[in-house]
Amino acid sequence: MNPYDIIYLLCNIFGTYTIYRFMHIFFSPRKKTAELLSYALYCMALDLLYLFLDVPAVNLICNLLMFFLLTYAYSSTLKTRLTATAYLSAILISIEAFAIIFYHIFLSGFWAGNEKAET
Repeated sequence: MNPYDIIYLLCNIFGTYTIYRFMHIFFSPRKKTAELLSYALYCMALDLLYLFLDVPAVNLICNLLMFFLLTYAYSSTLKTRLTATAYLSAILISIEAFAIIFYHIFLSGFWAGNEKAET
């Protein structure tokens, strides 16, 4: 396992906690034990999926499905479950897109500019 994988797995724990906090915007916990177990299983499933498969399209689809399944740790209607899943997905995809744009505009251009100056 390389350092990138270790950092990814550690960040996944933080990401899972973030999702846990987000879900509390929409839902009230039903059973704390079942709720925590569902998030632990979610985190482990994402880790295994990343380590053994690492296909971005499959990861995205599985992540969306697992977001929806996490909503079953709470009492709610189907409409609220779908809304929470859609909002969570949209927010996380927007954050990733912003990070990619930020990187390409500011960081890659900055480093590329330094390389040209040295040659």
